[in-house]
Amino acid sequence: KSFPDADKLVPDEGAVRIVAKSSLNNSLENSVFLYISLNNLNDSYPEIVSDSFSVAENQLDIGCVTFRDNDYIEFTKSEDFTWSCFNDEGVFSFDVQGDNLRINSFGELSFIEFPDFETKSSYDATVSITDGVNTSSKSISINIIDINDNAPIFTSSTSYAVKENQFSGGIITLSDADSSSSFS
Repeated sequence: KSFPDADKLVPDEGAVRIVAKSSLNNSLENSVFLYISLNNLNDSYPEIVSDSFSVAENQLDIGCVTFRDNDYIEFTKSEDFTWSCFNDEGVFSFDVQGDNLRINSFGELSFIEFPDFETKSSYDATVSITDGVNTSSKSISINIIDINDNAPIFTSSTSYAVKENQFSGGIITLSDADSSSSFS
């Protein structure tokens, strides 16, 4: 048998009847009912479930960190329940380590400055969560999605000397910093 654990989905209170009988006279007995209530301790570490996010460049919002804490399953009645953008009366605190990143008290992850795919295509973060007693951390990756946000740039000469009766007088070249560019 194992110790009772309020983090498991079992009743956290109950009653038991204890009977004491005399070994010299079986007709002499007494009984008592004990009511037992199991107090839930804060003995489980919060667990970050999120692994990665993908967001378009030039936006600040990334998303909400998803997490679970088995000390709080009594509210959900499910061991697989997770929270996202939630902080019951400020029980949880979040922290993030990584370039250009911040996190608020509800676990909403965001950039400090707009990300640019052409400058940096991914970010690594270490997100920490504490329930006031227990702390855990997890590495999370944020992938930046390239959008067509840069105008093409002409890289060829802007003037040509063309002889008459010729079909071409030079080659025009251009470039675009976006990864998926086509020109027309």
